[in-house]
Amino acid sequence: MFLILTLFFNFFSYNNESIQDIIDALQIKNSEEIIKFFDKNGEININNNIKKGSDYKLIKALDDFYFNNDIKVFKEIHKGNSENNLTYILGEYTSNSDIYKVLVLIQNQDDIQKIIKIKIDIEK
Repeated sequence: MFLILTLFFNFFSYNNESIQDIIDALQIKNSEEIIKFFDKNGEININNNIKKGSDYKLIKALDDFYFNNDIKVFKEIHKGNSENNLTYILGEYTSNSDIYKVLVLIQNQDDIQKIIKIKIDIEK
């Protein structure tokens, strides 16, 4: 019984830890670290401008977003689970003049958390 409880605890701790690692990377605006969590078919959608493909393209898209919009801070608003092994993170990036809504969709693939989509939209 103890072994089963230990395995159960370790499984959920690992999942929560990797989700927290993704949140930490979003908070420090580290594009290279964020991309490490990406699924090979993942996409970034910034104000309806969709980027897919190589890690370089995705890193550049995030770096350009951070630089061009003078992003200051990421605030996690909510995280949770939905159907089809999906976890989501809702948050906001703020700059001096704008707020950007952020949705991160994460899929559990063989007990590894992989980002399948990041959607960033300016709040109107």
